[in-house]
Amino acid sequence: MAIMTVGRVCRKTKGRDALETCVILDTKGKKALVEGENARKKEVSFAHLEPTPHMLDVDGKTSSKKIAESLANLG
Repeated sequence: MAIMTVGRVCRKTKGRDALETCVILDTKGKKALVEGENARKKEVSFAHLEPTPHMLDVDGKTSSKKIAESLANLG
């Protein structure tokens, strides 16, 4: 079972958006397309993400507003 899958909520560990919570929208090789309430939509390396136990029902077509609301509801 892969931990880094579409819908996994993660915390970014590197870059401008470090420590921001985001969700994986798509994966390609060793990179993931992520977006969060305060994290820009960007492709990042799995090495720069720390997975959390939370999952959301999202994909690449999910709106930024819905993603922000879902992350805010996690707590």
